[in-house]
Amino acid sequence: MSFSKEAEAALVRWVNTFPIDTQVQSLADLCDGLVFCSMLEDIDPEYAPSEMERNAGGSSQWLRKKICLEAVHKSLIRFIRDHTGQVESITAASSIRLDSIAENDDAQHTMKLLLVFLMATLKTDNDDKKEVYVTKLQSLDQETQVEIMTLVRDIDSLRQSGSPEPIELAPPGKARKDPGLAFEEEHAMLFVEHEALKKKHADFLTRFAALEMTNEDLHESNEAMTGQLTQLQMASNSDEVEYVVNGLKTEISELETVIARHEEELENHRIIREKQEKELVSLRRTEKGALELDDEVRSLRAENASLTKKANMVDHYQKKLESQSGVEKENQRLRDKVENLEFLNQDYDATQAKNTRLLNTVEEYQLKFQQYESEIVETRAVISNLQGNLQAGRSEIEKLSSKISHDEQFIRELQEQLSTGEKAPTSPKPSMNTKDTPALTLEEELEQSDSRGPNLELENSRLKAMVTSLSEMASADQRPELEEKIGCLQRLEATNLELISANALIQEQLSLLLGKVDGDTDAISRKIKEHHERVELELAKAQADNAELQSQLSACKRELSIAKSSYEAMAVEELEALEILRSTHQLVTAGIQKELQSLQLKQKDTEMDLQQQQRHLIETLLAKDKIAKEFDVLKETRMESGASEALKKQTVQQEELIDDLQKRLKAAEEASPDAQKAANDEIVKNLTRENAMITSAWYDLTSRLQSNHVILQRRQDAPKSWLNKQRQIVNATPRR
Repeated sequence: MSFSKEAEAALVRWVNTFPIDTQVQSLADLCDGLVFCSMLEDIDPEYAPSEMERNAGGSSQWLRKKICLEAVHKSLIRFIRDHTGQVESITAASSIRLDSIAENDDAQHTMKLLLVFLMATLKTDNDDKKEVYVTKLQSLDQETQVEIMTLVRDIDSLRQSGSPEPIELAPPGKARKDPGLAFEEEHAMLFVEHEALKKKHADFLTRFAALEMTNEDLHESNEAMTGQLTQLQMASNSDEVEYVVNGLKTEISELETVIARHEEELENHRIIREKQEKELVSLRRTEKGALELDDEVRSLRAENASLTKKANMVDHYQKKLESQSGVEKENQRLRDKVENLEFLNQDYDATQAKNTRLLNTVEEYQLKFQQYESEIVETRAVISNLQGNLQAGRSEIEKLSSKISHDEQFIRELQEQLSTGEKAPTSPKPSMNTKDTPALTLEEELEQSDSRGPNLELENSRLKAMVTSLSEMASADQRPELEEKIGCLQRLEATNLELISANALIQEQLSLLLGKVDGDTDAISRKIKEHHERVELELAKAQADNAELQSQLSACKRELSIAKSSYEAMAVEELEALEILRSTHQLVTAGIQKELQSLQLKQKDTEMDLQQQQRHLIETLLAKDKIAKEFDVLKETRMESGASEALKKQTVQQEELIDDLQKRLKAAEEASPDAQKAANDEIVKNLTRENAMITSAWYDLTSRLQSNHVILQRRQDAPKSWLNKQRQIVNATPRR
C-alpha cells in the first residue's frame, strides 16, 4: 500500500494536534519513536512505554530507535486489544517493519504506523477521548480532513475485503538478523536485566538486614516474656499474685497503647515508604539523566583538555612566530647595513673608476692632440701644394687669355681687311719683321694656306676650346677640392681649439686635485685601502650572517608549515589529513632542493672567482718581473734622482699591490672549493637529516591515522589482512 505526499502531509498535521514537545516537520522526525511515546501517553498514560524503554542504552543510534519503536508497537497493540477488541481489523492494513523505520527512516512504514494510531484513536471505547480526537480532526483544514477520511475509508475497505498482509504482533525485524546487531541487541537486553537484578538484589539485602534486626528483637522479647512467665508461675500461690497481675494488666494496657502507636507509626512509615519509593523511581530516572550528564561532562572535559592543548600549541606557535619576527627584524637591520656598505663600496668604486677614466681621458686627449697636430701639418702641406698649383693654373689662364685676346684682335683685323679689300696680313709672330716683308695677295695667302703653315681659324677654335676646358677644370675640380680642404682645415682648427681648452681645464682640475693631496698621497691611499678592506670585511661578515639567518628562517618556516599542517590534519578526516601532509612534504622537499641548487650555484661562482683571482695574480707576478727587469735596466743607466725616486715609489706601490693580491689569494684559497664544498656538504647533511625526520614523522602520523581509521570503522565484516585494510581505507564509504 503506497501513500501520496498529500496524505503524508495530512498525517503530519494531525500528529501536531497532540501535546508533543516539538512540532513535527516531516516523517523523519517520527523515526526515533519519542513522538509516538508522547502520542501514546496522551491516548492512555497506562500504556505509555517506561522511561527505561524510551532511553534504552545501545552501541548504535538505530538500535535505540528500534527498541523504543518496539516498545511503542507492543503498547499500542495491547491498547487496541484491551479497548477496541479489533486488533486484526485495525492492523490488517499492512505489515509494519520497525527495523526499516529505525535504520532507513522509511516513510511508507512510518505512515502505516501512523494509520494504526489513527484507527486506535477513532475505534477506542472511551467516548470522551474519541470525541476529543474527532474534534481535533475537525479543527484541521478541509484538505487535511478529506485526505484523512480517504485513508480511513481505504483501511475500512481493506478490512472488509480481507487484507493478505496483517501486521505482525511479534517484534518485527527477525527475518534479517545481522550477527553483530543481534549481539548488540542481546547485550543491551542483558544490560537492562542486569541493572534490574542489581536493584532487586539491593532490595533483598535491605529487607534481609531489617528481618535480622526484627528477629533479634523478637528473641529478646521472647526471653523477657519467658522470664516473666516463670516469675508468675512461682508467685501464683503467694500474696503477691494479685499485685503482679495488676501490674501485668497495667503493663499490657501500656503495651497495647504502644502497639497501637507503633501500628500507627508503621502505617505512617508505609505511606512514607510508598512516597519514597515513588521518589526513588523518579530519582532513579534523574540519576540516569545525571549519569548521562556526567558522561557528557566527562566528554566535554576531555574535549576541553584537547582544546586547551591545542590553544597551548597555538600560543607556542605564536611565540615562535614572534621570535621569528624578531629574527626577521634583525635580518632586515643587517640587510640595511649591507646595503649601506654596498652603497659606500659602490661610491668608492665609482670615485676610483672616475679617477681612472679621467687619467685615461687625459692620455686619449694627448694622443688625439698628437694626431691632430700631424693632421694639421699634413693639411697645411696639402694646402700649400694646392695653392701653388692654383697659382700656376691662374698664370697659365692669364697667358691663354692674353693669347686669345691677341688672336681675336688679329681675326677682327683680317675681317676688316677682307671687307675693305686690303691684303691680309700674315699671322703675327714675335720674330717676324713686317717692314721687310711685302704684302701678299689673296691668291698667295690661299696658296700659303694650302701649305703646312698654321690655320688661324682652326688655331682660334682650338684655343677657345682649350680655354673653355681649362676654365671648366678650374671651376669643377680645383675649387671644390680647395673649398673642401679649407673647410676641413677650419674644422680641424676649431677642434684643436676645443681640445686645447678641454686639456687646459683637465690639467687645471688634475693640478688642483694633486695639489690637495700633495704630500699626503701615501697616507690617504693607505687610509682608503684600510677603509676599503674594513668595509669588505664587514660586508663579508654581514653577508655570512645574512646567509645564516636566511637558512635559519627557511628552517623555521619549514617547521612552522609542518606544525600548521599537523594542526590542520587533527581537525579533518583521514584522507584529507594524508593529502595535507603529503602536500606539506612536497613543499618542504621543493624548498630543500631550491636551497641545494642555490648552494651549488654559489659554489660555482666561488670557483670562478678563485680562478679569476689566480689569473690576476699570475698577471701581476709577470708585471712585477717585468718592472723588476726595467728597474735593473734603469739602475744601470743611472737615471736622474727624481726619476729614480718616482720609480722607487712606483715599485713600492707595485710590491704593496702584489702583497695585497697574495693576501687575497691566500684568503680565497682558505675559502677554496674544498672548504666551500665541506660547508655545503654539512648544510646538505643537515637538510637531509631534517627531511628524514619530516618523512618519519609523516609516516608515523599516517600509520596512526590508519590505525584510528581501522578502529573507528571496525565491523564484523572488517578485513583481516593488511592489504585488504589498505583497500578498505582507499575505497572507504560512509556508513549509514
